[in-house]
Amino acid sequence: MGMTRGKNDKIDSYRIARYAMTNADRVQLVTLSNKTLMLIKDLMSNRDRINKSYQSIKVSIREMERVDQATGKELARLNKAAINGLLKSKTAIENRIMKLIEEDEELKTYSNW
Repeated sequence: MGMTRGKNDKIDSYRIARYAMTNADRVQLVTLSNKTLMLIKDLMSNRDRINKSYQSIKVSIREMERVDQATGKELARLNKAAINGLLKSKTAIENRIMKLIEEDEELKTYSNW
């Protein structure tokens, strides 16, 4: 739509409804296996928590390196196993998500991975 003026909830809801009516002929209802989707949702939530933990550790190390180079390097050395473990867990979760998608015919059909 580009830049539009006069944006508020009423105008937004009108534009969304108009878009939905315009494209109603192209809509496809999909019912996917709830059990698999719930597991993927839980895995993605866990992956997000791992990412936050990883970023938290990395940021604290960088901040310490700015204040005191020696202490920052020591923190990096001490946290190396934790960082590697988080990255390994993240990869395992992503692999499990991909495997679940590949095993579910409906998800495989509609996924853009």
